[in-house]
Amino acid sequence: MQSIISKDGLRHHLSFYGVLFVLGTVISHVQIISF
Repeated sequence: MQSIISKDGLRHHLSFYGVLFVLGTVISHVQIISF
């Protein structure tokens, strides 16, 4: 039985949350600049 979280799956999750983190940071910076 394979492990639920494979290396590819883990990498996919890390990249997904990384993108969310970058988007959130950019949005917060844009809001600070605009306001």
